[in-house]
Amino acid sequence: MERMRPPAFPEQPVDVLTDDELRALLTTCRGNTFENRRYTAILRMLIDTGMRAGELAGLSVEDLDPEQAVAFVLGKGRRDRAAPYGAEAADALRRYLRARDLHP
Repeated sequence: MERMRPPAFPEQPVDVLTDDELRALLTTCRGNTFENRRYTAILRMLIDTGMRAGELAGLSVEDLDPEQAVAFVLGKGRRDRAAPYGAEAADALRRYLRARDLHP
């Protein structure tokens, strides 16, 4: 074991979207159709909370606390954590949930 070296792996930083790229993404979702409201809510939650796509996909309405503006997610390692979100994400969620109630 004395002569063994730890495995080498290159560190690759994760690409971060610029503000302009985020604005462009949100602009593509502009509108009041069911799909636009859904995609806007998805993007706002991902942007505000930093949660993983799998965590977002596993959310249910019961996992949201709209009064505290917090989503309770089940993360890696099956660990629960609170993911607070901002006013714009809260508005997008409210609009989506209203549209979802009317959607067949």
